[in-house]
Amino acid sequence: MVIIVDYGMGNAGSIINMLSKLDVECKLSNETHDLEKARALILPGVGSFAQGMLRIKELGLDHIITRLHLNKLPILGICLGAQLLTESSEEHGFNKGLGLLKGVKTVDLAELGFSKLPRIGWVNLKTDMSESFRFYHVHRFFMKCSRKDLILGITDDIYSYPVWLNEENVTAVQFHPEKSHRYGFEFFKKWLIENQIKE
Repeated sequence: MVIIVDYGMGNAGSIINMLSKLDVECKLSNETHDLEKARALILPGVGSFAQGMLRIKELGLDHIITRLHLNKLPILGICLGAQLLTESSEEHGFNKGLGLLKGVKTVDLAELGFSKLPRIGWVNLKTDMSESFRFYHVHRFFMKCSRKDLILGITDDIYSYPVWLNEENVTAVQFHPEKSHRYGFEFFKKWLIENQIKE
């Protein structure tokens, strides 16, 4: 079963619907016994970094997620959930993240030159893969990555930046695959197969 981590700041319904279409059993939970029996975790999220980390720590999920990461359980972070996997964020001051992705921090898109923020809408991606991807974005911050080996996809835009990172069992995406129709369906299908969750 895939567990969608419930810390009160995610749009789990859309993720559940997408996984159901792929015939994958999933459940929204923050219970330790559910997380420990999971075949994979999905960390969703909408909102501020500081509030997200506060909720995760209040529920004691930071220690559980870190331990399961060390045990090589597949973990997928989406939007705020992806940012929480980084080392830190500058949103509303400095805040430490879960630190699962070393050499990655969350910073303001204004640093790149964007004048209209937050960024909302469909964005094309450049990847090393043969597939063409286009995903829905809603965010003001992004994952600034000092390690090129982690980057699977960047925005195909006047200001390009990483939106799809992967290191071993951890995948982080700034976009919303659960709101990206057929592109999201193909993304989840790819992630499930690569992590041997769906044969």
